Amino acid sequence: MYFNIKPQQVCTTFARHTKPLHNSKPCKRGANTALFSKPNLKFISLIVVIFISTYVNSQTIKGKVTDINNYPLEFVTVTLKCDTTFNKIALTDSVGNFIIDNCPLNKKYSLNVSFIGFNTIDTTFIANSNKNFNFVLTQNNTQLKAVTVTSKKPLIERKVDRLVFNVENNLLTTGMSSDEIFKIIPGVKIDELGTISINGISGAAVMLNDHLLNLKGTELVSFLQGLHSQDISSIEIIAHPSASFDAEGAGGIIKIITKKKRSKGIELGVGSTYKQGVYAKFLEDASVSFKNEKWVVYVSLNNNNSKNFYEGINTRTIENNPYSFFRYNNATSKGNGFGWRGGFEFDIAKNQTIQFETISNSGNRNTLNSLVNTQVFLNNILDTTVKCLSPYNGKSKNSTYSFNYNWTIDALGSTFKVLSDYSVSNSLSNDTSLNSYYDKNNIFVYQLNRYGNVGDSLHIFTVQSGLNYKFRDKKSNIQFGVKYSNANNFNGNDYFLYNFSNSEWQSDTTQTNHFRYRENILAGYLNFNSKIKRLEYEAGLRIENTQSKSISTTTNTQVADNYTQFFPDVFLKYSLNDSIGRYISLSYSKRISRPPYIILNPFKYFYDQYTIKQGNPFLQPTIEYSLAADYAINNKLSFSLNYYFSKNALSDVYLSQGNYTIETFANLSSADGYYLETTYTNDITKWWNSMVDVAFVISRFRAPDFEQHYTGINFSTTNAIKFNARLSLQSDLNFSSKGYDRFSTSNYNSAVLNIAFQYKLLKDKLLCRIGMNDIFYREGNMSLTENYQGQITNTLFKRDTRGFFIGIRYNFKKGLKKENKQIEKSNNDEMQRTSN
Repeated sequence: MYFNIKPQQVCTTFARHTKPLHNSKPCKRGANTALFSKPNLKFISLIVVIFISTYVNSQTIKGKVTDINNYPLEFVTVTLKCDTTFNKIALTDSVGNFIIDNCPLNKKYSLNVSFIGFNTIDTTFIANSNKNFNFVLTQNNTQLKAVTVTSKKPLIERKVDRLVFNVENNLLTTGMSSDEIFKIIPGVKIDELGTISINGISGAAVMLNDHLLNLKGTELVSFLQGLHSQDISSIEIIAHPSASFDAEGAGGIIKIITKKKRSKGIELGVGSTYKQGVYAKFLEDASVSFKNEKWVVYVSLNNNNSKNFYEGINTRTIENNPYSFFRYNNATSKGNGFGWRGGFEFDIAKNQTIQFETISNSGNRNTLNSLVNTQVFLNNILDTTVKCLSPYNGKSKNSTYSFNYNWTIDALGSTFKVLSDYSVSNSLSNDTSLNSYYDKNNIFVYQLNRYGNVGDSLHIFTVQSGLNYKFRDKKSNIQFGVKYSNANNFNGNDYFLYNFSNSEWQSDTTQTNHFRYRENILAGYLNFNSKIKRLEYEAGLRIENTQSKSISTTTNTQVADNYTQFFPDVFLKYSLNDSIGRYISLSYSKRISRPPYIILNPFKYFYDQYTIKQGNPFLQPTIEYSLAADYAINNKLSFSLNYYFSKNALSDVYLSQGNYTIETFANLSSADGYYLETTYTNDITKWWNSMVDVAFVISRFRAPDFEQHYTGINFSTTNAIKFNARLSLQSDLNFSSKGYDRFSTSNYNSAVLNIAFQYKLLKDKLLCRIGMNDIFYREGNMSLTENYQGQITNTLFKRDTRGFFIGIRYNFKKGLKKENKQIEKSNNDEMQRTSN
């Protein structure tokens, strides 16, 4: 801080606080004082000259230290020496930066960079100007006996095109399954049915080490429950993927990165969890891997058995229609699922690797009882009652086979890759609907029984190749490649009506439908990223040509389409202050969401005699444009503003046709919205870690004769308290205000609270967890209202989401460490659209 003080004021101030000198005279305006006497002025001038000379003839040595994955290293020792007269030591900060000031010019220096577990770097140079170094440390393969080095990364890192949520060695995520981790990541939401959204936009895809999981719904949830935090390094939230990713999916991508380091030798893990809500649920998982110098083999298994219930009340009124409807649904079901993942990796040369992997999942779901009572009112007077029993039996199986070839072509890390995937999904269900009709006096009138075999088969083949070339400046790289995909989907729906006169089932030709869908996509992409001083930037362009044809063999109709789309993207990140990690970033991207294959089928599925679900073969892809701006400080505090605009936004709608309600799918005219988010993470004490996230949402949906606005707030906080080395507590609270989502209105505020205690035994190899989910019972207890084209539908439903759980997991490792490469897949786009 600077003060404007005149010499007379200086004199007065000194006079108040010092005794007068011998023979001194009172100070007069403009008069000299002892402080500003000629001898003293000469001395002061000499000091100033020496100071300026020293400053001018010195320099600043600064730089940044990272590992080979470009992750900043903290607490690295940097030692600067110049003969025996100059010796300074600095430590890198949380973002890997170091600064050493006041280094004399024109001297020969030696610089030493060292960190435990990494190879040391030594360099010499002559100081003739300010220096700015970038050091990359490589790990030292020499094993240290009786020494364990653990580096803790910040919980959240924000890169130029994604948010990285670090799972490894973080107390907030210890012992959690990956679906539990999803629930505490800022901006991410997942429910028990496997619906995932990022920043308020649903339809997010899930990737595992660069390949997309061919799993949806409860199968996806089951897989995530079997993948635990001790196997995960980080989870990347890519809300706006670059051109190197498939353009498919407006909801973005969640990428799970498993740990890169595994034991050379054998590594085992086994776990079991018991959950008790209204009904019991059991989950088991196991994994084993074995390595030697050149190859690795791994297998993981997961199994679940559960019993669930659904209870729902639905009321429906139609404008200018005397009929109204009340429906009560009560069902219990039992399901089981089994999945496995296995593969091998082999180094065919020092810089070339081949990989093969299979992921397979199968499941069965059977209703133990399902009762649907529908009451039809005429002018608010009961007219008809339909009592329906609807037993259901279904099974499904899907498998993905992946083969990859990876070639590191130079010492800078440039790579050439060829990826090929083949996926097969099959499902078959038996639907039975036994309907008993009663008149207004509850007297039986007649019986109508319907039986259906519903089958679905999907085959997808993809192949892609790409080059990632890194320039010699170590700041820039360019990526380009091509991809081809082919998808074939067949739906066979055969329905039968029971003929009571001859006691046999007869084909119902009005409801039977066979449907085929074929699609070919050819894509190419170019992506470039670099850094100029404090500015990181990335720009890319993707081109995709889509040819599709849908054929209904039953109705002898077909719909064909052929279109080409361009998908540009730009990402900018500017560092305002490297020492405290303060930066701003901007991004723009364009994405596409093609309709899931199954909803293109015009087949009619009967919920009951008054409610029908039907696909729409004329659906158009949704095109989404998005802009985002971020401001962050030291990976702890961040502010984000996202804006999106969707053209042809897809939504489910309810239409009236006589006494029937048809649930179908349609393209809205447009949808847009803002998502303003603030996130703060901090280690409050050594034993208390906390994260808080607040988001404000503004959205608008428009369709012919319809417009809906929504303003709401989402709040979440996650805390971990460590009582001692063994016992800790985790809690997470998620609050969402009531409001609109397209045609639906949520009538309740939602507050979901989960709590878990965990205890470590056997030198941390055995982990025990006990806790309770959805304590307030808001996740599975919802009320929705839909109002469209004169039809008002109110729905209240309950599911089995609240419950107590207890789980144990044991991990065993033996052997030396060796890097485990991660497999990529080429069918990321197509797998995202296999939802049921």
